[in-house]
Amino acid sequence: MSTRAGEKATLSTLEKKFADERKQKTEFQIKLETERKTKKEAASAERAAQQSQTRSEVSKLDAEIKTLRAELQSSRERCQMAEQDAYMLRNRVEQCGDPEVLQARLDHVKEKNRQIENSLSSETKLKMDLFSALGEAKREISIKTCKFGHQ
Repeated sequence: MSTRAGEKATLSTLEKKFADERKQKTEFQIKLETERKTKKEAASAERAAQQSQTRSEVSKLDAEIKTLRAELQSSRERCQMAEQDAYMLRNRVEQCGDPEVLQARLDHVKEKNRQIENSLSSETKLKMDLFSALGEAKREISIKTCKFGHQ
């Protein structure tokens, strides 16, 4: 009987130890689940923060892309205008010809201008002489008519 009582006591002790271990195991599993949930939530929050940061960076990059596209379009327009100006200048040069030819034309026009000025100056002097002569002739006629008119 004493052996049986010893075995019962041992069995009772082992059952208590087993129940304690089971309780500890359950508590450990609960802790483990809690930690897993916490880690999941933290990871989820971190992912959400990263996604938010990524969205923010993407929107910044989109804005920068829009700005760069606008600058590119503006640059293209300026380039096109410069090409048109260059085309027009080339056409003018082609129409006008060689700079030496242009200089020769300019010299010729200057010479003609000088000749015209000299001619105009000569004509002006001639006209002044004619008007002076005409004035003298009128005075003489008026003096003669006065003398003949009084006689």
